[in-house]
Amino acid sequence: MSNRGKKILRVVLGFLGGGAGGIVLGICSLLLVVVVCSADGGDVFHEPKHHWVRSLMKSASVGIPAVFPLVGAILGAIWAIHRNKRENGAAHAASLRAE
Repeated sequence: MSNRGKKILRVVLGFLGGGAGGIVLGICSLLLVVVVCSADGGDVFHEPKHHWVRSLMKSASVGIPAVFPLVGAILGAIWAIHRNKRENGAAHAASLRAE
């Protein structure tokens, strides 16, 4: 595989891997919200006692599934692009030393 192909593959895999990591982090965050809601007296049939827990529960159920995978995918792509640039710099420095 060519060097250019490896770089493109790294960015695509970084995007997908970051999205998958964001999904896992989102699921863990939603589980934490469920634990907080349960500790406050809420369950499937009853609202939590405190207003801030109710607002946390409602906003987290909408925000976390939308935001976490997107942020993870963007961070994964940024990581891959940064790694590609760092690899270019190292290869360029090695070629200068060889001359």
